[in-house]
Amino acid sequence: MALVTAAKPTAPGSSWSTGLAYRKDVVTGALAPLGSGQTAAWEHQVGLDPTGRYGFFSTTAAVVPGDVNGHTDVVRRDLETGTLTLVTADADGRTTTGPTGAVAPAEYGRVLPVSGDLVLLTTSQALLPADTNRLRDLYAKDLSTGAVLSPVR
Repeated sequence: MALVTAAKPTAPGSSWSTGLAYRKDVVTGALAPLGSGQTAAWEHQVGLDPTGRYGFFSTTAAVVPGDVNGHTDVVRRDLETGTLTLVTADADGRTTTGPTGAVAPAEYGRVLPVSGDLVLLTTSQALLPADTNRLRDLYAKDLSTGAVLSPVR
């Protein structure tokens, strides 16, 4: 299962000032971090692919190289290799722009992992060049190819 907690897993009774995302093995109880371990920004909106190998979370922290947009992004962690992948990147893998100013929590968006490589997500970031409305839109993204589709027009 995937969860967010401010509790420090290695120091019972103490906590961070932000919540961090984890995958918990319900058989062994082992915790695996989804994020980078940074404690400056919340990690939230968590999900796992059906196999449990890939964990997904949202954060404003720049946890992958090149993430310079300052917006809430969705990130995927390969729990076998530790690799972090920016999900809210355009088809060429670049960070995208979003609305300026504060974004309401409802605009953070959600991610629904269909498989380790295929996700449905809502985001106010423009994952396609034709998206100029700066509002939350629904996308399907293939992380193996980078292909981005808008299933709703």
